[in-house]
Amino acid sequence: MHRRNFGKKIFYTVLIIAFCAAFPTIATLFLNKNSNTDKVYTTKDSGKTVTVTENNTSKTLDVEEFIPCALMGQLSIDNNEELLKAFAIVLRTLIYSKFSDETSSVDAASLDLPYMTYEDMEETWKDNFVDNLNKLNKVMEETGLLVLKYNDTLIQPYYHSISAGVTRESSEEYIVPVDCPDDRENEKYLHTSVYSYETFINTVKELNSEIVLSADAPLEAFQIVSKDNAGYITELQIGGISVDVNAFLEKFSLSSLCFEVDEYNGGIRIITKGVGHGYGMSLNTAQIMGESGKNCNEILNTFYSGAVISE
Repeated sequence: MHRRNFGKKIFYTVLIIAFCAAFPTIATLFLNKNSNTDKVYTTKDSGKTVTVTENNTSKTLDVEEFIPCALMGQLSIDNNEELLKAFAIVLRTLIYSKFSDETSSVDAASLDLPYMTYEDMEETWKDNFVDNLNKLNKVMEETGLLVLKYNDTLIQPYYHSISAGVTRESSEEYIVPVDCPDDRENEKYLHTSVYSYETFINTVKELNSEIVLSADAPLEAFQIVSKDNAGYITELQIGGISVDVNAFLEKFSLSSLCFEVDEYNGGIRIITKGVGHGYGMSLNTAQIMGESGKNCNEILNTFYSGAVISE
């Protein structure tokens, strides 16, 4: 009995000593875990502002406060964090390009950017507002004041939702074709619209009243003159008359200029590929890159070749 008790005492003594030795490490890990979870992130002050007007009331936000609004106007809080960071840098670059040497403030309406107010975020997110806002502030803190430059000049950071499978080549040296095969798998990649002959003809004539089309075979006078590297239509003629391709896109509410037109079930069918103009960063591919482990710098370097990320 005494030997057994003595053995137990030794065992417990060793156990206590081991626990005391390990306690600092355990405590440090525990505290670090809590500090990472509970850390509150903040945004920097850029000294440049954006004026937002809602319900006849104007509010001035620092650019760093406005960017989260613009992020949520086009993306979701559930998007990959590396995409959010990359897009924050893109939006900051775009906004900064609107300032001149004499101005340090712009009106939100002049930016042509959809945005979500903080009041809208709070109403949408409800109990998750504080956590979600902290996530956005983390994005802002980790990309604070960073922009994209080429030859020491702010770039035009083109972007779009979904490419037609490859991004478009541009006159800007930093906008180069990028293969985006995953875009073809997106459920919004293809969009199909079908029109009666009459509706198609009337809509075309709204573009130019001088265009004459056959009531029985309107596509006989429809000619795609040229396409670019990614298959986006760059020149179009209808009835022998040149038609502005962007005006055609807007009139028919097409999702992109990468489209095909054919006869379908007694009418006219237009099939579009991708969403947006196709230049620069594909947000869909950038999301997939982030999910696969690419960081925001790698994403930006992919779509803006040779551009430098700097303050």
